[in-house]
Amino acid sequence: MSRASFHVPGRPIAGIALAALSCVAAAAEPISTSTAGAAVQGPAAADPTAAVAFAVAHHPELVPLLDRLRKEAPGEFAAAVADLDRTRERLAKLRDKQPERHEAALAEWRLSSRIRLTLARLATNPSAEAEGELRELVRQRAEARLAPLRAERDRITARLDKITAQLEAFDRDPDAAVAAEFEAVRAKAAKATPRPNAARKPTVPTKPGPNSPQAQPAPL
Repeated sequence: MSRASFHVPGRPIAGIALAALSCVAAAAEPISTSTAGAAVQGPAAADPTAAVAFAVAHHPELVPLLDRLRKEAPGEFAAAVADLDRTRERLAKLRDKQPERHEAALAEWRLSSRIRLTLARLATNPSAEAEGELRELVRQRAEARLAPLRAERDRITARLDKITAQLEAFDRDPDAAVAAEFEAVRAKAAKATPRPNAARKPTVPTKPGPNSPQAQPAPL
């Protein structure tokens, strides 16, 4: 497969191929904290520090690749940082709104990233080993994508079982079910009924003290 004919959706092949080369480059230097703060040209409004920290935490394999891109292709480095920052923000929002889906989404992203790197390796150095690795990664990503569906199926099944049990209980003894509901309604109504106010005790006028103002007689 020629380099010119190879294409990965969403990323120019030059950047991915360069990143793949850095994966096996013995002289590649590890990215430092200064790399994250380096000024880059390209897609704007990305947070390099947060993006690199995200890669370090969730896909360390990307870290030396980012450093290689920063040195040899600043435009591709900017695009990669913008990509990572968008992914970081999307997953952060998902963690806040739907935490039960966050881990599966993070796993899927990590596998997709590894798939792209493996595709780049195949483009520059085809091998049966890389082909087998790619096949396994695709299988794992398919499983990761099915995980939320399985969780949703289990949730719906549990809800359906609960509804079925309630219907069966009513069908077994409708009179008992209605009686129980009737008593619950009565108890709720009794709690909501306001109680009559207790009779107020007559107030006893207090005697004026020595310093209290004396009542003046009304003028004739």
